[in-house]
Amino acid sequence: MNDPALLTMSEASDILGISRSTGYRLARRGAFPVPVLRVGRLQRVARHQLNQYLGGGVAGAPGEPTPAADPPPAVTAADLFDAFVDLVADRVVAKLDERAAQG
Repeated sequence: MNDPALLTMSEASDILGISRSTGYRLARRGAFPVPVLRVGRLQRVARHQLNQYLGGGVAGAPGEPTPAADPPPAVTAADLFDAFVDLVADRVVAKLDERAAQG
């Protein structure tokens, strides 16, 4: 399978196990764990950098150690609160949509 070199923020966030909105929020704050590339209004993440961050490394010459990834950014109470607010908002919107569909 031919994987694209660039991932969408949604794909990268999914791989990291965070919500898409948290991924965008971290990128906006400059706290996303790997560099985010901007192409016009689009934001993309290089697959090889994400793999390196997750421990996949980048293959060098045989026998050379794989460069270590930067440590993940510290998670603040504000980040956790924002993630909680996003979760609650998503559930409220889903419940409102469900009620609107019922009548």
